[in-house]
Amino acid sequence: MINMKKLLLSLLLMLGCHFLQAQDLVVTYEGDSLNCKITREAKDRLYFTFMYKGAAKNTVLSKHLIRQYQRNYFTDGEIPETSEYQYSEQAFSRYRLGVSGGWSYRIARTADGLQPFYKEYIDNLKQGFHINGDAAYYFNEQMGAGLRYSTYHAANELDNVTATMPDGTTVTGTLSDKINITYVGPYFSSRTLNRNKLNAWIFNVGFGYLGYTDKALQVNERYTFKGSTFGLSADAGYDMRISKKLSVGLQISFVTGTLRQMEVSNGTTTQKIKLQPENYENLSRLDVSVGLRFNH
Repeated sequence: MINMKKLLLSLLLMLGCHFLQAQDLVVTYEGDSLNCKITREAKDRLYFTFMYKGAAKNTVLSKHLIRQYQRNYFTDGEIPETSEYQYSEQAFSRYRLGVSGGWSYRIARTADGLQPFYKEYIDNLKQGFHINGDAAYYFNEQMGAGLRYSTYHAANELDNVTATMPDGTTVTGTLSDKINITYVGPYFSSRTLNRNKLNAWIFNVGFGYLGYTDKALQVNERYTFKGSTFGLSADAGYDMRISKKLSVGLQISFVTGTLRQMEVSNGTTTQKIKLQPENYENLSRLDVSVGLRFNH
């Protein structure tokens, strides 16, 4: 009887040691198999500990990224080092790189008293397209800072335009404008991740340089108008994760600034003109864009 009790005790101790040493398996959709210890399971997330470079790391992974997991899968209690998945204790991306583009509309009011054909020409010139490039770093899950480059393009052309010259003669030709507006500057970013930490609302506010160029043809005369000013930007967007590090984003932006002086060149001479308040060039516009974001 005593020997039987000892045998049962020994079996229980061996079984207990097995479960104490047993480790869990987590397999991701990226094809990585992780030898780890699951510490907590939520509805949409899995918390676990794994060894990396000789140190235990605690992390969390959305179940949307996990193909399967199994407790007590490994009998060996030692968690091997993995170089495939270098998780930190943070469950969010610190770096966000983005490129986007789309439709733009300048919101400045068209001046009164213009001839109907010229008013239509100016209204059509307000619509264009833009391309953005962003790079941001997040100090924590909610707050970060970044740098943006944005360029806006718009063009219009009208043939058979008749104009009266200062000497009273009339000439007929083409009216055209090719406008480019460049914005460069830093911004502050606020981020709100959803519950599974895959998608996020992004809100940015920034300031910077706003440069303006218009290569114009006024009937038979070519001119280049240039100017620069201080600009402000604000935007709101939503990033949707499509892979481990890649998201697609939708964004609405507002850029504003006002030119109070310009340089005008006709190819041979250049002069600086200070604009009157009623002739200030309002560069404010709305951008609607879609693009890709790389998160790391």
